[in-house]
Amino acid sequence: MGHYLALFVLWATLMNLTLEFQMTEQEMKEMKGKFCGSHLSEMLSIVCNGVYNNRQKKNNMYSRNELSNRDDYQEIEPIEYSDEPILSFPFRSKLRAKSIIPVEFRKRSRGVASECCHKSCSLWEMAGYCGEQ
Repeated sequence: MGHYLALFVLWATLMNLTLEFQMTEQEMKEMKGKFCGSHLSEMLSIVCNGVYNNRQKKNNMYSRNELSNRDDYQEIEPIEYSDEPILSFPFRSKLRAKSIIPVEFRKRSRGVASECCHKSCSLWEMAGYCGEQ
């Protein structure tokens, strides 16, 4: 119950702050919390004013067009791979090799839910998932 009360107080504070003035970068970095489910979507809506990036894209990452416009970026030809194994033992296919790795050590996708629900995040970090306004 106390968790929901704290979320409500934070939400009410944010609503009040967004109506009166824009929060500074420092204030957004200091306000932290765990936001999951509908609380996460509500906070994203408030922080981003309804403008979002794609599921996992943060606004500080290069898009494909930005990369191709950079001087140090070169388009690399894709390498053709054969499905037929050249050597079998002691080598394994990539899929089979990955299946050996325990689940807790496998790479997980990092999105707003893993950043702000599974662990605590600041409003500044959450704003990284907002789109261009």
